[in-house]
Amino acid sequence: MNSVQNLTFSQTYTAKVTSVLPVLLSAIRVSPPSEGPAHDGKAIGKDAVSYEYKQVWHTGLWVLESQLTLMYSQSEYPHI
Repeated sequence: MNSVQNLTFSQTYTAKVTSVLPVLLSAIRVSPPSEGPAHDGKAIGKDAVSYEYKQVWHTGLWVLESQLTLMYSQSEYPHI
């Protein structure tokens, strides 16, 4: 009987931006806190604010163990 293997991969990025305008990225804002005032309470268009964002991506793969074994045996890199 074949068992199903679940392979999960994660990748993280951090973005730091300093701007006189509010910044919006598709990530979690770490600084300044998103619960606080817009643009950290500074004057928009005049005062620079440093923003920091973090994002984690998770991807996965479901495969039968027999297929995974076959894939690695036919790979250029069977040691991976």
